[in-house]
Amino acid sequence: FAVMPWQLAHSLWMALTAASFIFAAMLMWQLAAEYAPQMAGGMMALFLMSSGVLLEVGNAAGISISLCVIAAWCFLRNRYAVGGVICLAVSLLIKPQNAGFVWIFLLLAGGMYRKRAWQTLLVAAVIALPTVAWVSHLAPHWPQELHANVTASMTQGAVNDPTPAAVDPRSPGAISISMQTVASVFSRNPKIYSAVTYLLCAPLLFVWMWKVLHTRSSIQQNYFALAAIAVLCMLPVYHRQHDTRLLLLIFPAFAMLWSRRGRIRWIAFGFTAIGIFFTAILPLRLMAIYSYNWLATLPGLAGKILYVLLQRPTTLVLFALGCFYLWAFCSAESTKVPDTASKVEI
Repeated sequence: FAVMPWQLAHSLWMALTAASFIFAAMLMWQLAAEYAPQMAGGMMALFLMSSGVLLEVGNAAGISISLCVIAAWCFLRNRYAVGGVICLAVSLLIKPQNAGFVWIFLLLAGGMYRKRAWQTLLVAAVIALPTVAWVSHLAPHWPQELHANVTASMTQGAVNDPTPAAVDPRSPGAISISMQTVASVFSRNPKIYSAVTYLLCAPLLFVWMWKVLHTRSSIQQNYFALAAIAVLCMLPVYHRQHDTRLLLLIFPAFAMLWSRRGRIRWIAFGFTAIGIFFTAILPLRLMAIYSYNWLATLPGLAGKILYVLLQRPTTLVLFALGCFYLWAFCSAESTKVPDTASKVEI
């Protein structure tokens, strides 16, 4: 893309982003349609309608997330394994913070999934090592330059600063959605807000990993495991608004819960609907626009809490959504339908 004329590269990049994301959504709906085709289709339609930020910002997250979701479908269905390995490898190389925990799930799940994880790592290495060697030959000091670039972007008031001193939250995808953005409202000390973030997120990730390691692989368990980690992975490390499109992975688990009788279907609907709403760019931008000026004048703890609720609601919603799907994963009973991916080798 970099060597193409700008207009051609721009058009192809946008077309590839939109096409790959829609294709990934179709694959997730195919999984969800086995349990609740109409409800899953309606919820996913709302989710797709709120995903215009991928084209507005043009970030590589659109392609990275799409490839990650496509790979997840290949492994869950145990079809097109070679394509799934290539897709996940490329996704890891583009944005490892998006696809990394999906790779960890494959590694921990064991069986054929673990084999796919090692194959993915091998393909990623084959692609990456020649590139690193080439760049190192052309620019020997690139690691130091990259470190300086990242450090500069995270200083107070810079583009990647998680504190309220960062760039204007009214711009699309401007604010990080990690837990640091909430903790930093109450303390600007990086050591404190990072410690609070890890204290809140580490137990959830530990429970998730323990459950994956000690649970018999099944269709139901795998759907819930991916749904939980798709949400939780955004909280401890750097992510932005466009990275929330990884929530495509929650819809098969949601459809499972909706197909059940009782209160659980409505609880799942409530959490998922709120998650869709508060990860959409339009309501967040409207809240930021109408509260940006007067929030700065509110003093004390009450003002900070109101600032979080109106300027950083996505993080709180993701935390609640992640806890819900983690609970669903931990409390789910293994389905009687065997997971063929753990038995059939391709």
